[in-house]
Amino acid sequence: LLAKGGAPNFFRAETDNDTLNGTVGQQKPWRVMTDARQVRALTASKTGEGAQIVVEYALGAGAARFVTTYVMAGDGSVAVSGDLSPLKDDLPPPVRVGLWFTLPAAPKTVEWYGRGPHESYVGRFTSAPIGLWRGAVADQNHDYMRPQDTGNKIDVRWMELGSGDGGLRVDADRMEGTAVL
Repeated sequence: LLAKGGAPNFFRAETDNDTLNGTVGQQKPWRVMTDARQVRALTASKTGEGAQIVVEYALGAGAARFVTTYVMAGDGSVAVSGDLSPLKDDLPPPVRVGLWFTLPAAPKTVEWYGRGPHESYVGRFTSAPIGLWRGAVADQNHDYMRPQDTGNKIDVRWMELGSGDGGLRVDADRMEGTAVL
């Protein structure tokens, strides 16, 4: 169902808090590394149930390394993992570590088990109880005065996007820190 993607992503839209606390400058090297990544190795192998593909990226002229592993099972499911290894000591911490995917058609609905029903952040999670939530994708956007990060959901165990012609389900294998979808 994914049209393209799996590219490492280490930045997000600037928020008002970022402007005040200096995070904007901290994100700059990670934005460059997201945009100027280089594939260094691509390996494919068979597994007991299907196939595995490993993509190794070089980031920032040797500043960091990112490895994405896709394990495809016979039932059509794909397990995806990513591993970021900073190689230089002077790198600021990334604001986000994730993968960027594109869907071929805009999903209409989203359902998730996690904090909701409104957007939630680390600083705004107590007002969002953990539960099963569902809504229109378009309703997840908050129209802030200027463009910025919106619609976040934290502590998400799984999420489904639907478009009427099927859907995509994303499951968290384990929770390390805060999962944001």
